[in-house]
Amino acid sequence: MWVSFKFNCSSAQPDDQAEPNDAVANRRTFRREVGVPISRYRNSMRLGRFWEVYRGARDISMLDAALAAGFGCYAQFFRVYTDAYGKGPREAIR
Repeated sequence: MWVSFKFNCSSAQPDDQAEPNDAVANRRTFRREVGVPISRYRNSMRLGRFWEVYRGARDISMLDAALAAGFGCYAQFFRVYTDAYGKGPREAIR
């Protein structure tokens, strides 16, 4: 599942003086403006970077490509990949 969206930056500028409670409001504003939760957006961007790194480098492991794409660990990458594509990365790439 690939997420496609348009984001109007002029209507969602972060406030430098934001309070901690504003984080919830910011997430809600992001979802309303973009149409997806910010976590799904971030994960979609990370998956896109993973594919760029994995396809663009020779002899790179999935772990190295996942870490270079911004995932914190292979477990996080595996969970996000499986949620997006319906199967694990090694199974899908075969």
